[in-house]
Amino acid sequence: MKSKHPNCPSIVMETKLINYLNNGTCEFETNMEECGWDGGDCEETNKAIQRTYPNCTVQYSPLVGNGECNFETNIEGCGWDGGDCEEQNKALQGAYPNCTEVQFSTFVGD
Repeated sequence: MKSKHPNCPSIVMETKLINYLNNGTCEFETNMEECGWDGGDCEETNKAIQRTYPNCTVQYSPLVGNGECNFETNIEGCGWDGGDCEEQNKALQGAYPNCTEVQFSTFVGD
């Protein structure tokens, strides 16, 4: 596998993360250019995210619009996690109108 992805970080190549590469599922842990976009598993997802949210970091594309509010993608550039965080962000802003750091709304009240 290393020959296919010679620049993939050792944290991937020397741990169980190597099993994520080209396993048919797009995982953000290995969704980086150096690892061939998760061994090719994330190529289509990344393209779709970039078409819809061109300012969204593609590494976290598997999290956008997955039905859960993820703080990594709860930013304007990712459409507030593809809409997954809209209700939570509105509730946060209603309860804490001076709170402007909505990206981390998943931590408020924890």
